[in-house]
Amino acid sequence: MHKDISLVCEEAARRGLWLPISQANRALFGVAMAQGQSEDDAVAIIRVLRDAKLG
Repeated sequence: MHKDISLVCEEAARRGLWLPISQANRALFGVAMAQGQSEDDAVAIIRVLRDAKLG
C-alpha cells in the first residue's frame, strides 16, 4: 500500500498537483510500517490515528 500511495504522490508532484490527503496517507502509513503493520492495508492508518488519539 505504501508503494501505491508513494507512486500517486510522486506522479502528482511531477504534474505539479497538490494532493494533501494522499500525502497524509503516505505519512501515516509510514508510521504504521515503522510500528510493524506493513502487511496491513488502510486499517493500519486507522490504528495509527486511533492510537494517537488515545495516547
